[in-house]
Amino acid sequence: MHTRIHPTQSLRIAVTLSLLGGYLDAFCYLNFDGHFASLQSGNIIMLTVNLFNHHFATALSYLIPLATFVLGAGCNYICRHHFPENQTYVWQELSLIIELIGFFICGLFASTLNEHILIGIMAFFAAIQADTLNSVHGVTYAAIMSTNNLKTLGSSIGEFFLTRQKSALRNTINFAAIIFAFFIGAVLATIGTEYLGVHALFGLCIFIIMALVILRHHLFNHATVTQVK
Repeated sequence: MHTRIHPTQSLRIAVTLSLLGGYLDAFCYLNFDGHFASLQSGNIIMLTVNLFNHHFATALSYLIPLATFVLGAGCNYICRHHFPENQTYVWQELSLIIELIGFFICGLFASTLNEHILIGIMAFFAAIQADTLNSVHGVTYAAIMSTNNLKTLGSSIGEFFLTRQKSALRNTINFAAIIFAFFIGAVLATIGTEYLGVHALFGLCIFIIMALVILRHHLFNHATVTQVK
């Protein structure tokens, strides 16, 4: 018997947000001199390297996205625990809308804001992304980085060869699609930055709008099916 997944666990949403994740990481790499809004492991590494090389001012600049990322995750936790949920809407929609507004404002002021302030603001909203819609068909994935997704892909391939279970094959296909979407997002960010510079940041808004439309469609269908039953 086919198990109906929750609308928030759609592969289409996961692929769309992975496009966003690849775009965000590549955009930050190309525009912010080694500072990342989402890849906090990179910020910690660069913080450490600069500290040991006695580049204290540069080292401190990496604390900005680290701190705002933590703050963003905390705010998203509060959001999901205080926003009421029913069959027609979910707290993830509010998080995506907040993220959309945030990245849009960043895009408007990208050319005038200090880059450290800008990356700090972006890290706040990247944390919301990291903590929202992070499950596909019941399996956790990461939209803003690929390390864990690669591990899950490898594990799923191994499981399928050993068990021939359909669930393992499904996970293999899902995570291959997610990883490929991340790659395409990075490609699009590279092209966008080449032609638009820092204003390519608006591309993030397009992916969030796509995710919101897909989620709203799934939620509407889910509510309709539930009412019919």
